[in-house]
Amino acid sequence: MSSTTTVSTELSPSFGDPFQASITIPTKRPSTTEKNKIPITVFISKTGPDTPFGCYIYSIIHPKTSEVFQTILNNSNEGLLDITKKLSNVLCKKFQSPTYVNVNGYFDLYDYLGVIKAITEFIEEKYTELESEKA
Repeated sequence: MSSTTTVSTELSPSFGDPFQASITIPTKRPSTTEKNKIPITVFISKTGPDTPFGCYIYSIIHPKTSEVFQTILNNSNEGLLDITKKLSNVLCKKFQSPTYVNVNGYFDLYDYLGVIKAITEFIEEKYTELESEKA
């Protein structure tokens, strides 16, 4: 059995435009008490795979202080950088796991809360599905 699962889908936040997402998560829900080594990887775009490669961030969380450390792997513009860093930070803290996050194209700052909510809810749903399959 693979240690990760990847899903590509279109997500529609409660406010804002729908967007394409390709998300890879560990098949086992990350632990809040152990060090998680398998990263969560998220690629999002409003126009699909033909979009030029945008901002790409890697984040890790310090196991004792819960402080998130980030490095920029690719930068496209300042607005996209802020959005990508925030999403990576939220996912890293919520799941206590390293994350790779790539945001492509244009995402409005006002739509961004809906994007974060849609992605975190989708990941939670996938973990619930994976856990019910094992039971």
